[in-house]
Amino acid sequence: MMLDSGKVMLFAKKKIIYLPAKQGGALNGSDMPAHYKRSPDSYYYKIGVGGLQEVESVNAIISSLPDKKDELAQYAKREKISVKKEKELIELIEYYYSLK
Repeated sequence: MMLDSGKVMLFAKKKIIYLPAKQGGALNGSDMPAHYKRSPDSYYYKIGVGGLQEVESVNAIISSLPDKKDELAQYAKREKISVKKEKELIELIEYYYSLK
């Protein structure tokens, strides 16, 4: 799923895991039906025509954009950008575009 496009493209991989049914044990008499569980999403970015890179840290993204490195680092620190929050990653990329 593409979250943002331009020079820097941001992608999200949504993960859902299937958990099969479990029968209750001798001490736990209740059965657990099969169900789906949402796992944390993975985020990737692509700069220009380069390959996809997994977002491991905010600093990794910032170091990939050396032309505005200082401004992005200040913004990420001020806004407390987290790599686990989709909205914050989009805001970081949008801020990068606004600096041009």
